[in-house]
Amino acid sequence: MRTVGTALALTILFAIGTLIGCARTSPAVGVWNGIHLPPMVGRVTLTLNADGKGFAKIGPLPEQPVVWVEENNKVTLTLSSAQGRKAGVQPASTAGASFVGTLTEDGRTMTMDLGLATITLQKQAK
Repeated sequence: MRTVGTALALTILFAIGTLIGCARTSPAVGVWNGIHLPPMVGRVTLTLNADGKGFAKIGPLPEQPVVWVEENNKVTLTLSSAQGRKAGVQPASTAGASFVGTLTEDGRTMTMDLGLATITLQKQAK
């Protein structure tokens, strides 16, 4: 009986490992660039890593750490409050702020709603 239980446990672990290994990478992973006109003048750059972390650089503001998730071509980006404030680069009023972007079907363009304005970002080629 113990051998059957061990075999079953190994089979389950193998199945889970296979599923994790086959998990798709989000189309949002990569570096995104756009230029935004008034009210916030400047270049916008998002770096989104496969681990759900990354960085946002919006116009003249300092680069800030972010966490993000993607589901059904919607990207939710949240400013990482603890890291940004600890480094002294993120005002408390923006800590934990979230923004939502929509990916196009081809995954090469994202429209990000920044609250005051909307910006279109283009994914950089690898």
